[in-house]
Amino acid sequence: MPDAPTSRFYLADLVMAVLICGLVVALFTSARGPGEGALIFSLIIVVGVTWSVFRAARRAPTCEDCGRRFIPPEPEKRRMPAACPHCGRDQELRAATIRRWKGISQVVLATLVGCGALLALALSQLLGPPTGVPAVVMMMIAGAGIQLALVAMFAVGAYRHRLERPRARPCDWCGEVIPLESATGPSICPQCRLRHIQPEEARRVNRNNALKGYWFLAALAFLAAVLMSGDGGLGIFAGLGTWIGLVAQALVIFVTAVAALVLVVLAVNLRRRLQLRGERGTLKMARRSAGREGDVIRDGPWTIWYSGPGDPAPALLQQLDSGIRRLEALTGGTPIAVPPARVLIFQEREGFLRFHRPIAGNLDLAGFDGFHFIPPFHLITLCTAPAPFRSVQPEELLCGLAVNQGMAAVWPQAPSWLPTGLGRSAANLQPGGLERLNRKMTAALGRRLDWSTDLLTTTRNDLARLKRLGKGTADAARFHQFQYQSHSLIDYLAGDWAPADRRAALGDYLRDPRSKTDAEGSFRHHLGLGFGELLEAWRARVLDQGIGTCTAPPESIRADLEACVLPTIRDPRMRRGNVLLALYDWASLGYPLGADAVIDRLRDPGEIPKDDFTWALAMVSGHPWGDEPDRWQSWWDELDDEVAGRTTHQEWVSG
Repeated sequence: MPDAPTSRFYLADLVMAVLICGLVVALFTSARGPGEGALIFSLIIVVGVTWSVFRAARRAPTCEDCGRRFIPPEPEKRRMPAACPHCGRDQELRAATIRRWKGISQVVLATLVGCGALLALALSQLLGPPTGVPAVVMMMIAGAGIQLALVAMFAVGAYRHRLERPRARPCDWCGEVIPLESATGPSICPQCRLRHIQPEEARRVNRNNALKGYWFLAALAFLAAVLMSGDGGLGIFAGLGTWIGLVAQALVIFVTAVAALVLVVLAVNLRRRLQLRGERGTLKMARRSAGREGDVIRDGPWTIWYSGPGDPAPALLQQLDSGIRRLEALTGGTPIAVPPARVLIFQEREGFLRFHRPIAGNLDLAGFDGFHFIPPFHLITLCTAPAPFRSVQPEELLCGLAVNQGMAAVWPQAPSWLPTGLGRSAANLQPGGLERLNRKMTAALGRRLDWSTDLLTTTRNDLARLKRLGKGTADAARFHQFQYQSHSLIDYLAGDWAPADRRAALGDYLRDPRSKTDAEGSFRHHLGLGFGELLEAWRARVLDQGIGTCTAPPESIRADLEACVLPTIRDPRMRRGNVLLALYDWASLGYPLGADAVIDRLRDPGEIPKDDFTWALAMVSGHPWGDEPDRWQSWWDELDDEVAGRTTHQEWVSG
């Protein structure tokens, strides 16, 4: 049984308490001007908010998706369902009433702030030469407005609390009483929540958060303008009048604050980039993220840092060397001189995410186990820990990342399809991988999901936009299609079946300086094909090969499927983002084992679009069929029992 949370007192609590007491004493024990008093009152609010955030951070839960600690936007409590369990209709009338009274409370708050500003102006006129409306009249109006606003705020707040308080209440439509439901399940941070909600709602959440930040900054700017006008007038805006000058001064402060924030962000990013360029700064960031010193091993061009108790360096060096040798074979056999590079191996996923989160911004890290940083950084990162909801093959991934590092030595600014395709081709270590890849491409051509010539010019930034948090599933499918199609194109150009002179021509194309300025012209010169002709020839070969025969997965892949991927797909209570993560991983592996779980979810998809399940089934089977569960069921029934897992599934689970 876990220990009950204890209320501990820290030194920071004592410091904050002393600060607040000192500010309160300074506010009431000395005769001060209105500007100084308002400044001290503002400092009391800042210290109080800081103290509250500090205490909330101490009790912050851990996100069960990404593992980081976060301050929840609201405590877990019993809640009222969004839809009536009797008639199934959403409680739109109640939601509209809550929104209306929320708007009324915001109007009351704005009135209170305006009356406070009017009172501050009246006090400033008492200390200076009289101008315009007498200060006494302004004080009377402001005082009455503040009193009425406070009473209204109390009344509106009480009514809003009554409306929003979770309790059993009748349905807006059928009149039946809706019982409360408990807020159960793991808690997740606001950033991971964007993976689980619909793209439209994610965009709305991001937009609302940005607007809240701007409104908060605007309120602070207006308050600062009021304080400055109380002490020293409006400065250069004094000739515009009191209110216009006040607004103009607040606008200048707002723009200055935004510019200062942008400069701070740029400075932090520049400092981080400088750290990543050097070994000392990179290792410092890695050790701080992992929470341990780790060990460093140097071998040839590779500097390997690993954070766990074991020594993975020998196996890692073998995979790195294998990737470079495979890249040399794919590009004609010319030796590739790898520039010095640092390899960071995180053996805990929390440290891996903590290292990349400040760098990746809003990139969805849930589906990544490693990264290659383009020059001038020369950095590879890898996580060897098991991933929730999906499988992990760190050996194959490291082989592909080594190819990216070798590509950086040949063509640092190569379009994304080349390092992606070469890396996946070099890491294709599982038997039958090309046959499964061709099934994916056959289904993509049948469903018209293949990329056109824009695949050959897509940059890394274009790909990163497809993996941002809160993006639609169509973008996720397009991202995976880019990876599969790039791999298939490289196999067509330089695979094991391709003639040696074509591999040499591909290597000459990569080393040709003209390819950086006239990519298609150089490609045509060395390989005899334009980009459009390449795609046409590739499509013809994909269709000629056909979908082949499905096979059973090896034991290691089967273990990953049965342990984390298929249970996530089968669980109807699992969050949307986790189901999609497992579904795309199942489609990437390409084995029919578990297709029955996907077909069952296709019959009852819940909040997940059917297109995701049909896309995954098409990638595994090679058939471009639609969302007809019976048709997919017939396909699965015709599979061999061992391939489908009908005879070995229960034996494997029990054994």
